[in-house]
Amino acid sequence: MNVVQLQEELLDELAAVLGHDVGLDDELLVEGGLDSFGIMQMVTYLEERYSIRIPDENLATSSFTSARIISDWVLPLGRAQ
Repeated sequence: MNVVQLQEELLDELAAVLGHDVGLDDELLVEGGLDSFGIMQMVTYLEERYSIRIPDENLATSSFTSARIISDWVLPLGRAQ
């Protein structure tokens, strides 16, 4: 998996979850409307799509503030598999 592909797929999935397009650095939690249910949808998507196990420390809301932040911690997990 490369970072560009990951980021494009994240943006597509976030658009589906949120119901509107977002950019890589857009705020997802407050302005973007990502709530705890949306975070759980993203966790399920990420684990299934990339065959990764997301560590507990990445389940904090601070790990889901933007698509770029998500890609920054997902990419190394995918490479470790």
